[in-house]
Amino acid sequence: ALRADGKRNVMLVVMESMGVPSQDAEMQKLLFAGYLNSPAVRERFDISRGTSPFYNSTTAGEIRELCGRWGDYYDVLDKKDESCLPAKLAKKGYATHAVHSFTGKFFKRETWYPNVGFAKSEFGDELDKEGAEKCGGVFPGACDRQIPQQIAAKLKAAQKPTFLYWLTLNSHLPVPSGLNLNVDNCERVSTLLKAEFPQICRQFAIYHDIQTALADEITASDFPDADILLVGDHMPPYFDRHHRTQFDPGQVPWLYLRRKDEADKSAASR
Repeated sequence: ALRADGKRNVMLVVMESMGVPSQDAEMQKLLFAGYLNSPAVRERFDISRGTSPFYNSTTAGEIRELCGRWGDYYDVLDKKDESCLPAKLAKKGYATHAVHSFTGKFFKRETWYPNVGFAKSEFGDELDKEGAEKCGGVFPGACDRQIPQQIAAKLKAAQKPTFLYWLTLNSHLPVPSGLNLNVDNCERVSTLLKAEFPQICRQFAIYHDIQTALADEITASDFPDADILLVGDHMPPYFDRHHRTQFDPGQVPWLYLRRKDEADKSAASR
């Protein structure tokens, strides 16, 4: 469980279309490689990982993670739900902040994010103004690879412990080439995937860029103490059998980065 002890920040990152590779060793190796293969991440965090069942689409995945139940956002369009995690943490004194690179009008997130307890929500336009480049795709918005830098700045400037929620965007299927997504040379991530599964290769290039950027921020000496949970929303819904059968049809992966307590001890001795 995330430690909302009032001393550290809590981050929840829901990864768009991130599934559990069911058979391919290369995909299994690469899924969270940016954290697992980073000595700096391992030095600062205890790492655990696993899988969780998923249901339906992205918003259902959001409700699963934010409110701990099966359902969708229709339940919270017209009324507040104090049982959802952001609302509970707000009562504990946390600032609550949601970030998503697409427009807040889509799926009415600008309406229901406050109803589950977010005091502040920032969407694509605001993130662009804060310096993120624009990335294309089915849903064009801010480039996810530049959001970790913005998140780090928000946490460093925060006046009190913060629950920061980030729903990513750019790995939504299908991931096209071009459009500033930095996926055309996805062989930089894996020559095997490029040859066998070009669409998956482009997706993994986006995961890789997000991981590299987030790992850089969370291991910086001035990054505030935080526990970080990363989890997929739903399996990548590929149409063709060749790609679709590469992922578990019922599970999504998660990775939990738990800040090591040595930091607390050393801070207390200073």
